[in-house]
Amino acid sequence: MLLTTPTGFVDSKTGRQVLLRGVNLSGSSKAPVDEPTHFDDGFWERAEAAGHSFVGRPFSLEEADEHLRRLKGWGFNFIRYPIFWEALEREGPGKYDYEFMDFTIEILKKCKEWGFWVFIDPHQDVWSRFTGGSGAPYWTLPLLGVDPKALHDTWSAVVHHEWSPKDSSQPDPSELPSMIWSTNYGRLFSQTAFTMFWASRDFAPRCTIDGKPVGEWMQDSFVEAFGILSDRITEKAPELLDDCIIGWDGMNEPFEGLISYDDLTVLPTKQGGVLKKGPTPTPIQGMRLGLGMVQTVEDWGFGQFGPSKNGTVVVDPKGVKLWVDPEQGAKWDKKWGWERGESWTLGTCPWALHGVWDLTTGECLKPDYFQNVPSTSRGPPLPPHEGEGSPSHLHERRNSASYFMLAQDLASPDFLNHYFTPFFEKLGRRIRKAHPNAILFVQPPVFSTPPTNIPADLLERAAYAPHYYDGLTLVSKHWNWFNADALGLIRGKYGSVLPAVKIGNGAIRKSLQEQLALFIEDTHVPVVVGEIGTPFDMDNKKSYYDRRYKGNFATQETALDASLNGTDGTNCLNFTLWTYCPDGTHEWGDGWNGEDLSLWNLDDARRHLKAWSAKNAAALKKQSTVSLPPMLGVEDSNLTLAASSSSSPGPSSTPNTRTPPPSVRLRVRMPGAMSTTTSLSMSTAAASVVNLFLKDQIPSFDLTLWQTFALGSRAVRAFARPYPTHVAGVVNRIDWDIAKALFKCSVNPTSALKVGDAALKDEQAGVTEIYVPLIHYASESVLTSGHDDDVDSMTMPEEGEEVVDLDVKCSTGTTWRVVGQKVLWNHGTSKESGNALVWIEIRRKGGVLPFNDLIKGRRTMGKGASKDPSCADGDGCVVM
Repeated sequence: MLLTTPTGFVDSKTGRQVLLRGVNLSGSSKAPVDEPTHFDDGFWERAEAAGHSFVGRPFSLEEADEHLRRLKGWGFNFIRYPIFWEALEREGPGKYDYEFMDFTIEILKKCKEWGFWVFIDPHQDVWSRFTGGSGAPYWTLPLLGVDPKALHDTWSAVVHHEWSPKDSSQPDPSELPSMIWSTNYGRLFSQTAFTMFWASRDFAPRCTIDGKPVGEWMQDSFVEAFGILSDRITEKAPELLDDCIIGWDGMNEPFEGLISYDDLTVLPTKQGGVLKKGPTPTPIQGMRLGLGMVQTVEDWGFGQFGPSKNGTVVVDPKGVKLWVDPEQGAKWDKKWGWERGESWTLGTCPWALHGVWDLTTGECLKPDYFQNVPSTSRGPPLPPHEGEGSPSHLHERRNSASYFMLAQDLASPDFLNHYFTPFFEKLGRRIRKAHPNAILFVQPPVFSTPPTNIPADLLERAAYAPHYYDGLTLVSKHWNWFNADALGLIRGKYGSVLPAVKIGNGAIRKSLQEQLALFIEDTHVPVVVGEIGTPFDMDNKKSYYDRRYKGNFATQETALDASLNGTDGTNCLNFTLWTYCPDGTHEWGDGWNGEDLSLWNLDDARRHLKAWSAKNAAALKKQSTVSLPPMLGVEDSNLTLAASSSSSPGPSSTPNTRTPPPSVRLRVRMPGAMSTTTSLSMSTAAASVVNLFLKDQIPSFDLTLWQTFALGSRAVRAFARPYPTHVAGVVNRIDWDIAKALFKCSVNPTSALKVGDAALKDEQAGVTEIYVPLIHYASESVLTSGHDDDVDSMTMPEEGEEVVDLDVKCSTGTTWRVVGQKVLWNHGTSKESGNALVWIEIRRKGGVLPFNDLIKGRRTMGKGASKDPSCADGDGCVVM
């Protein structure tokens, strides 16, 4: 079990500090298998019929070992595991998908087998995938009185498959602008849904379901769905608790809706607020659009220097209304089984119903309606939890200021303390009912500091889980020679924008490290940066399609290394990268709203295989057997191609039309067994790789261990970075020079790091473990020998295998040895604080690896590899 301290996490079994670094698994889980957001094929009809199960997300059970092996090989020890309300309760209120829950438990068991710690993330983006994001079930839209098919015409939400470029009436999801999905937070549906979710009792008292304020009704449904999952895990696999699943996140990136909004007639002016891009209505304009009224709204773009106003544009819903007519609404109410309050009139805007604006004139009557809490009662406080008397008011609860220090917030303190905290407590207590030792990860709205009134008993096992992205790079999909201290601006560090501008890579890297340090100042509990990453489809996807840059991820590596460098230095932060998607492609990225942040991509795996096997391309004519690398959707890597097979479809000419997965006929040759012929129905992604061997004539060859971990990765040098996983003492500083493959670390070896019953055990006393990535430090044998890569193998490089070649210097009196991809550094401990730091430096003995040559197949690496004849010197050189 991991324990929490002001300096970080402590392993109760060894008493050593643990640094948690890993990945979100997975961005692909935002939708069911084979239903990426650009597909339109029967989207709304499927939604109304309760959709498809999420079984198979993030990947199949059969594929799990190979995916998890790759993540472990990259040095990750931590997984943030997104799960979606829709996946749990898609068929209707109280109708839970136990098959999906049981499938999830089996995947989590695999995570435990591979030695990962996990925290579960109740994930959402702009409410639901039916409103352009992910999260809530379809039925929550009818619950709120919304006609989902009217979202597009009224600009109440941007939905990927319905996106139409300017001057076009036909959808073309391939033209969806970068990050425009996030502008949905500034559009009517998300503004309404989140305001209702948090505060319908205060701001929309006429909107009730089954006699409850609709917000409380939704919160109860959300909390119980994840509570049922927690119960199921405890019942079916109690061994996962604490040793694998260490805790639960709160709602991902909670949005405050319109709460505390100053003036509904203007756009927000706060830095770091909702992204302005494309047609951007004010809240009152959004309300008018929702009732079919023509509006002239501001039109925004996003360029090299950030957002800028381009002018105005006329938006005409052509009379389409977002709010469902009463007759259809009554049918939906009956179908889904709830009773709507009589005072909730369907077919009209609920905010007009509460006097915010006039339906006849369109005039905004109460522009500051959401600025202050109405004088109506907030309702009863949360019920008391076991062992505590009934609190009279949240503000009177035990003070927790020693845990979280309030700074200038993007979200109003009123929202955080009065709305966020009660929900966090409700969810946390429900989870703790099944998992008493669960660490609760506090995640306030993006860039906000945490609330000040979370009950102290919940904070005894808690962590702070903010998110951080380099926003300029994320939205522009370009690494600039300048950037800005965005978090410093939001926190009021500067009086104007100009002093926040940072010029040059050195200044940018320093600024990112300083920004992430602010998260540490916010709290006295461990910090985990829950999301951090960079886009890989930068500069119009030149790394994919431009002959001069194809396969070159140098820019992405620079950007990702700069962000992750922010977690190093004296910050020494825990993090989970966004994201790892097993089915990503160059054309559609992660399969969600045009995002492309996955560390692994199927098309890059194909490119690597072509490069590595170029020398033996002619060999396929003399044989019918190919050795497929793992992770390609087949149960065994030795396949004999039958006489005929289907061909993989190319990019669809109609990108929003779904293409069914092809079926490939394969003869599977199991070691030591007779060959059998079978037809395997595989995912489109897996089948495309099988086709690669057929169509592109890739011959059989054995992957080296280095290739196994490099296959399909992007910017791997940036994220497969050394770090101390277990520290005998407290880590003081981490520095990583990617160009020199030089790692430096210093540790305070004080053994006073004790929590509860945890104390340094004799066999590990004074030993700090450092992950040293094979990607950077591989020995010659790893680069030149074929590797027996059994998909079902649970083996990783261990003691006795010389997989890394190191040149190590360390403090006098300290010693080290290598076990697989780990350095065991014995520096001893001291019971007295304030002793001198101990330090270590690690280089590769044979010099920095020639990545360009290795990735392009220019250097012999195992049977069948050679220089890629298609890559001339200086053309298309690769940085993974």
